[in-house]
Order: sequence, then C-alpha cells, then structure tokens
Amino acid sequence: MRRLFSHIIGIILAVIANSCVDSNTNRPEEAPYTSTPIRGKIYDENGNVLNGATVLSGNSQATTDSSGQFNINVNTIIGNRYVLRIKKDGYFDRIYSKMVSDTMNYPIQLIKKEPSKFVTLKKFNANEGVIIEVNGATVTIPESSLAKNDGSDYNGTVDISVVYLSPTESPAMEPLMPGADLMAIANDGDTVPLISYGMVNVEMSDEDGNPLQLKDGCEAYLKYPAPKGFTSHDTIPLWYFNEESGLWVEEGYTTRQGDEYVGSVRHFTWWNCDIKLENGARLRCRLKNYLEL
Repeated sequence: MRRLFSHIIGIILAVIANSCVDSNTNRPEEAPYTSTPIRGKIYDENGNVLNGATVLSGNSQATTDSSGQFNINVNTIIGNRYVLRIKKDGYFDRIYSKMVSDTMNYPIQLIKKEPSKFVTLKKFNANEGVIIEVNGATVTIPESSLAKNDGSDYNGTVDISVVYLSPTESPAMEPLMPGADLMAIANDGDTVPLISYGMVNVEMSDEDGNPLQLKDGCEAYLKYPAPKGFTSHDTIPLWYFNEESGLWVEEGYTTRQGDEYVGSVRHFTWWNCDIKLENGARLRCRLKNYLEL
C-alpha cells in the first residue's frame, strides 16, 4: 500500500509539472525549440553508478564519467519536454523524457540485460512461436508471425528478451520505466497522466542481432497480473511508448479475465496497462504533437 501511495503521489506531482494550459481550454501551448543544459547520473537497477554510458539527444552526445555523471545540451520539444536515449553494452536502452525543471539534475537507472526476477531471455524458432512468463506476466508470440525490417518473413532462430515492471513489487517501477513521468496522449488527443497496472517490454532479434517485429496483420498476446490493492476494472486501455516524443500513446485495451488483464498488440515496444488519472483532468494539458503518433 505504501508503494501504491507513493506511486499515486508521484503521478499527481507529474500532472502539476506538466500543466501547460488553463483547465477550461483545449488549446495547446507551444514551447519554442531551445537548447537546454541537462545534468544527470546513471545507475544500474541496484543503485551502482555506471561509467561509459552514452547519452544522446538529437545531435548532442555525452558519456558518463567514473562517477556516472553526464552533462548534455538538449533540444526541448513541444510542451517544454526533452527526450534522452541512454545506451550501454549489456543493458537495455533507456528512453528518458521529462519536462525541463529547475533542478535538471536527474538520477537515471538502466536495466541489465540478464535473467532476473523481472527479466527473461530466451531463444525460440520463429516457425513454432513461444509463450514466455516473467514475474506473473505472460507474452505469447504465435507461430510464423515474425518479419525482418524489410517486411519479409523470418523463419529462423529468435533471441527474445521480456521485461515486466510491476507497480507493487520490487524493483520500483518509477526509476526504471521509459519516459519517467507516465504522461500520455489519449485517443481524444488530450495529454493525460496515467496510473500503471504494469508494463511489459519485448525485444526480438535474429541470430545476427537484427531487430524483428510482428508481420503486418499478426498479433501477439499480453497478460498482466492484476496488482493487489488496485481497483478492479472490466477493461483497461493499453498504451505503447513512443520513443521520439517520449510519451505513451493509447492503442487497444485489455479485458479482465480472472486475476489477469489480457490484450493483444500488433507491434512491440514498451506496452503499459494503465488507467487515466481522471481526477487530474483539471490540471491536464493538451499538447500539439509535432509527430504523427
């Protein structure tokens, strides 16, 4: 319950920080594209500093020093948000997106690419498909459903990694999730805060490390365990993470089946099973999206 309370408080603070227009208007406030200096520190999921990590923002690049520190100039986006990509060998890439604030000195954590309570790594044959379970969540890849980047069928060996972050269990979700503030674009175009019921990331590649995706017209299936202490819902929207805008985007939904929320997706990135924080409606803002989401 303490973790749930802190989770909700964090979302409310994010709503306040992201409020960019009056509650009685839907007109977006456009922030100019400016260069802003950002400082931060990179850690692993256990709190150990990581040196030699690469931090990217547009054409800017920085590398963390022996204490995990970096300094970089970033280009702010519509709504005064910025997006960083952090890369380090042996770790999952992290997309960090937030409003520019007065502190601008952020701790950022990376997830190590090795088996753990919340990470599963596996090989399987694309013609056979696979069912993978990680910490109560399940990902089902149907047989003969994968394609290469050029859209051609892929029938060989697949390396797959699945990460599941729970809102109620360790490790804490907030320091590891993409984005950092759970701001999202809903189907009606409003930018809204979310409360997560769990999030899953799936990455697949061929034997040479080339990325794989679902074929056009194919679906994969996700099952999220219903978190204890959270209000039950018949359906909960699904949201995928847009790595360019740094925002979650509504697409599809899950249905409650027993103690799980079950849904299907047609492409892979981070997928979040979330409800909108409706009580934050008076504070929410509508951002004009500069990309086609």
